[in-house]
Amino acid sequence: MYRLSQDILFYPQMVEDLIEQMDISIEEFTTLVDSLVMGNAQVSREEREQYFGLYTSAMSLYHLLYEEDSPLAKYKKDKYIQLEKLEVLLAIKKRNKLRHKLYWHRDDLGNIMKSLYYQHALMDIFDNAPFNKVEGENIVISHLQSLMFKPSSIDLHLLLNKEKEELQKKDKKWDDFIVDCFFAQSWTGKILRLKK
Repeated sequence: MYRLSQDILFYPQMVEDLIEQMDISIEEFTTLVDSLVMGNAQVSREEREQYFGLYTSAMSLYHLLYEEDSPLAKYKKDKYIQLEKLEVLLAIKKRNKLRHKLYWHRDDLGNIMKSLYYQHALMDIFDNAPFNKVEGENIVISHLQSLMFKPSSIDLHLLLNKEKEELQKKDKKWDDFIVDCFFAQSWTGKILRLKK
């Protein structure tokens, strides 16, 4: 995790490295969720269908047992229900870890973009040649695209209602900043509103 320092002016590659780490984490998380649904790609179609049926049953049972308003929630402690196996099958801990990592990267990126150091670097771009202004705009847009990514979107269908509500609040954390980037008088906004 990157911590803010004046190095942002001297090491612009730091932001690109952070975005690359986000992309790697997104790919890892997406691959995990896809593997839950489809199983191993090297198995036969029939085995994949069976795996999908098992996955669907596990997901349904998980929701029936863990949703707060579910009439079956009282059976969580039943000796015939092995919650640990259900949680492993749905990769609850792995998904939480990867999602947390994505939020961590996203917060780092947002904090860097919000910093005075980042804004000063943009001010330098704005006061530069037209070619650099266009290149600066492209860089800012790619940074904003990464910041707009909502980590919970990868496994939203697997989450309990309570988790969805909590994560949607986290997802919205940077929304106001992103809107400000387009309309406020920050250097980010000025770069994005350049006249072509």
